[in-house]
Amino acid sequence: MPDIAIIGLSPLGIALGRAIRASVQGISIAGFDPDSGTGRRAIETGALDDAPRSAAAALAGAKLVVLSSPLASASDALRIIGEFAPSGCVVTDTCPLKAPLLRWAEEHLPNGMHFVGGRPVPRTFSEGAEASFDGTDYAIIPSATASGDAVEAVTGLARA
Repeated sequence: MPDIAIIGLSPLGIALGRAIRASVQGISIAGFDPDSGTGRRAIETGALDDAPRSAAAALAGAKLVVLSSPLASASDALRIIGEFAPSGCVVTDTCPLKAPLLRWAEEHLPNGMHFVGGRPVPRTFSEGAEASFDGTDYAIIPSATASGDAVEAVTGLARA
């Protein structure tokens, strides 16, 4: 069971997995993307330990879930997260727009899951899985029901 699940392996999600891996020892990261080749590449880059063939398997046991999918598929992804992620987990995202994510999180995540929106805001921009977060600010936008511990968990992620 992973400590962290990344759902939607965009270049930003893969780069975030690599940054977490570089700064936190002994953590397990799983990821899911509908394109299984993307999961294999994410493992090869060191961003993930595992890329199961289903979102349910990637989410099983995760304490923190990072949604890193395009905005167009974020509502469906949050519905899947709400269905398969464990109660009590913290859910964050990397989408640039927060109002729709906050609304969808309220619709799709059950009580006991805590949504804390997030977004790396780099001072300089580089695309791809090799992007660095050194010197990057990180916007954190908690939902009205997010616990203080959930906000702290995402703050810790931002520091990674």
